[in-house]
Amino acid sequence: MAVRATVVILGAGKATRLRPLSLQTPKPLVTVGNVTLLEIFGHLLHRADIAQATVVLPAWFDEDLDREGLRARTGVTFEARLSRPGIRGSLEAALLGAPEGPEPLLVIYGDSLLSVDLAALLQAHERTRAEGGVATLLLHRPADLRQSEAAGRTYHGVLSVEAGGLVTKFVEKPLLEDIEADAWANAAVFLCERQVVEEVAAAGGCDFSRDLFEKALATGRHRLYGTAIGGGFRIDLGTVERLLEANLRCVRGEIIVPGVAAEVAPGVRAPGDGFDRALLERIEPPVVLGPGVTIGPGSRLGPDVVLGAHAVLGEGVRVQRSLVGPGCLVGAGCRLDGVLLGEFSTLGPGSTLARGTALGPFSRLGGAAE
Repeated sequence: MAVRATVVILGAGKATRLRPLSLQTPKPLVTVGNVTLLEIFGHLLHRADIAQATVVLPAWFDEDLDREGLRARTGVTFEARLSRPGIRGSLEAALLGAPEGPEPLLVIYGDSLLSVDLAALLQAHERTRAEGGVATLLLHRPADLRQSEAAGRTYHGVLSVEAGGLVTKFVEKPLLEDIEADAWANAAVFLCERQVVEEVAAAGGCDFSRDLFEKALATGRHRLYGTAIGGGFRIDLGTVERLLEANLRCVRGEIIVPGVAAEVAPGVRAPGDGFDRALLERIEPPVVLGPGVTIGPGSRLGPDVVLGAHAVLGEGVRVQRSLVGPGCLVGAGCRLDGVLLGEFSTLGPGSTLARGTALGPFSRLGGAAE
């Protein structure tokens, strides 16, 4: 039987690479296909018969987490813990979010789009414990493992693993030239014995990767194990570009995201109740629509667009390959191609944004929208 675990979702970081979107939106609340990452985690947890989780959010977050809505849609109860001054990194953040108890911590980084079998990970950690290990890391081989993020280094934590799953080497963000041919990457989902987390944090450690995983192997004090992600995936959404690309892949059906609306017409996903089928005349699929959207006369939407709930496009608007957040108001004659609009943004009539532009929530550009 698989071990029981305390689930902590880490989402209190500064998320500087996601700015301006993260200035008012914590990482676990960004959306793919109009579904927040937190809700996606909820679906995955429910499949593993896990009914409760805690998400650690920035201290400035003062909005409703929509606990009732999340529980109704996923079957999981989420509790929020706000970070506080003095929290030094992921170790202390995880302990802040973990209720007291002996169970190991199931840690999920809140900027990850995931399709994983968490039940299999729990079962793997039962074997890890039997072998004297203190942590089980979910492993994958992302397409960008050997791409430079900065200074010739990969963005990922990189591991070497024996056939039985024993981790023999862990290096956070190594140089590309030092990545071995059969290397794996940390998928930012792992189980770790709580006592070890507490010990490392009490000794001044801040970060799971550098202060626990790397040092555990360097000193030989603890044994770590890994288990492959199998048929699932992990996509890092830590930058605006990656967030937009993940949304477009969801629209195209290249990745399956739990909770995304069902098809109401070929290539068009939208809430079925009350959907205005007259909108289909102005849509070039594939697109994902939130509830209550408005598409003005002469406007064209698609291909490859996510339009958030209650977003409004004025007359003669053209949107393609873009993510338009909920509540956005796009004025007449605007042209959007390859852009990302944070929630409740307003574009004045005739606005044209350069490809790659991202506006933070509640932004205003140009005159009043019509």
